[in-house]
Amino acid sequence: MIVNGINALMANNAYVSSSTAKKTDASNLGINDFFKLMAAQLENQSMFDTVDNTQFIAQMAQFSSLSQISELNNTIKSNMAVSLIGKSVSVVQTNESGIEQTVVGDVEQVSYSDGVPYIYVKGGFYQLSDIIDISG
Repeated sequence: MIVNGINALMANNAYVSSSTAKKTDASNLGINDFFKLMAAQLENQSMFDTVDNTQFIAQMAQFSSLSQISELNNTIKSNMAVSLIGKSVSVVQTNESGIEQTVVGDVEQVSYSDGVPYIYVKGGFYQLSDIIDISG
């Protein structure tokens, strides 16, 4: 479930956590990127030095394992976020000047944006990485 209000609320908050900045890097490569790389490798190989098929199978197995581990990691984060509903947490909040403040309150809800769970505490959304303490 994607909640569009998260981005709007985060933009309107006086303080926005530095860890909520969207990251786009090579760690976001998907299966389509893998197949594009594999096709490029096949197109550009020398006919005297072809790539062994077992290498492709091994790479495919590694990519499949990595993909499954990533999905498992996302599921664990989601379950953890949901398990925090009703519990008191302390989260670190960094304002625009770079000053950190601690917000303490109960987790009221969990929302998702781009598959990332955000907990809602005292009028703000925070990532799980912003949590510094969990009680009760």
